[in-house]
Amino acid sequence: MSIHQPHQNTIGTALDLVGSLINHSCDPNAFIFFEQSQLRVRSLRPITAGEEIAQTYVDSRLGVMMRQKILKSDYFFTCECEYRTDFSFTWLSKEKFLGGSRCQEELRDCQAWASKENISVHVFADTENEILQCLNRVIKDRNTSGTRKALEQIEADFSLLTTRVFPKQDWPDTLWPMNDVKLLLAKLYKDNENHQQAVIYALKGCLGFTRRSGPEWDDTLFELLQFIALLVIPERKGISAKPSSFPGDQQLWDFFHGLLHQLLLQSEKTFGLDTAYTKAIITWHANAERSAGRPLPGETGFSKRFDKAQSVILSWAEIDMSRKIVLTG
Repeated sequence: MSIHQPHQNTIGTALDLVGSLINHSCDPNAFIFFEQSQLRVRSLRPITAGEEIAQTYVDSRLGVMMRQKILKSDYFFTCECEYRTDFSFTWLSKEKFLGGSRCQEELRDCQAWASKENISVHVFADTENEILQCLNRVIKDRNTSGTRKALEQIEADFSLLTTRVFPKQDWPDTLWPMNDVKLLLAKLYKDNENHQQAVIYALKGCLGFTRRSGPEWDDTLFELLQFIALLVIPERKGISAKPSSFPGDQQLWDFFHGLLHQLLLQSEKTFGLDTAYTKAIITWHANAERSAGRPLPGETGFSKRFDKAQSVILSWAEIDMSRKIVLTG
């Protein structure tokens, strides 16, 4: 199994007898992470007596067809979650795909989109794979030698691929892998110090994730905060000309503080209070509160300020309010 600590990339692999007994589910009720030399297993939701503890072997943010492809190629099994479906794919050697309720729902969505656009599910899956390959090429290029291609050309490359499935509309941000595409574009615009466009792409990418729980959502909130911070720092680099719809300073700060408070609650719930990562978030939150006016996040009246700020920010980024973040504390 992979060795990784909260909000860190994989740093190695380990063999663990107890950990190896935990099976896969595309809709897991637990997850594994390392805290120093300890392997920890934490629940993602209440687990009833007799219920099997299950983790995901792949990034749960991936689309259903890519998850199944990886499970088959890397782990040599066909996912056998709760319910059976009638879909079959070439990479499964014409075996029947077995998926849980989450997989069924996502497959139905893919089938519905494919039917609406008059294409086969195979074309959908092949296009996803080509977009992923394009993503990896751009990431490699960025990590090794900076952004070689013009941003406009990179966006055009992705657009050319997405029009195979959606010739008359944009690929939905909530449909993988578009959220990953938007987050990569956000990083590229940040590299070019165009922070307005970077934040817009970051918002579209992060709010495109519909599964808002567990370590993946914690990572997403953390990443979104790094981008929002670009607009609240005093220097305001990369913001030369602000449109009339651009959020005000107080609205940006209210949104930032609300997100940070939500990240604090999420990290405490997901990883526990005694992890180094959660302690770092607690410190960040405490330092940020010193510059926040009353009411503070968690106090009566702040939720209304946050909602108002979020409404302005999402309107500026042209994001539907149905994808807003709801504060839980």
